[in-house]
Amino acid sequence: MEKPNTIKSIQLNSRFADDPSNLSNPTWTISPNITGIESFKIKNMIIPISSYNIDDNNKYIKMYQNVSGTTTTNLITMTSQNYNSSNIASSLQTFLNSQGSLYMSVNFSTSANKLMFGSSTGSFYFMDTGNGKDCYENLGISVGNSAVSTYTAGNCIDLSGVKVINLESNSLDGIDISGYNRRIIGSIPIEESVNTIASYQDDSTDYIDTNIFDISQITISIKDEKYRDLVQRSHWSLTLNLIVD
Repeated sequence: MEKPNTIKSIQLNSRFADDPSNLSNPTWTISPNITGIESFKIKNMIIPISSYNIDDNNKYIKMYQNVSGTTTTNLITMTSQNYNSSNIASSLQTFLNSQGSLYMSVNFSTSANKLMFGSSTGSFYFMDTGNGKDCYENLGISVGNSAVSTYTAGNCIDLSGVKVINLESNSLDGIDISGYNRRIIGSIPIEESVNTIASYQDDSTDYIDTNIFDISQITISIKDEKYRDLVQRSHWSLTLNLIVD
């Protein structure tokens, strides 16, 4: 009689990783190693939403400025932190006035949920930063090519933070994402806001097939919905279920 497949569960906690200080890309040594793996899934996960809503992935603004016929372009860097509707306008005003000679005022409309920009000393427009790490989507603003003295963002601000946590690992040969050269072993939708705790539970019978049959070590990287590195600042844990023969 053929031996039935069994399910092995591995508890992975960043506190007990090989390097507990590496919260975004931890590695765990599995001892004894597990053999005969056929498929796997993320059974559950608990993770504090501790990454900033503005960080190294989206903290740049580039602005064209015209003051009395003198034009400049300035790359402005926002401080990595969590912003909200109460501090985003004043923070932006400080950052925008840190570069160039154009004086900017920034206000936030709570009724429209939009930012409003103005200058009494010249004109401006927002430009493509060229590095793919601008915060325009979060601020609701668009790049332009015509200098103005006032500008109201076309879209609402979005400071909700990460929308999806993608768990990347080549240790188990997960799902290959088109245009992305790494493997995803699980995608966790996030509805919680920053500085809260998100939990995930999968009670389905769905598993991901793998071509890696033995593991003695597993590394998991945390990515956002755009597959960018997340800077995780708090410990997290998950349960990995493996079907083995």
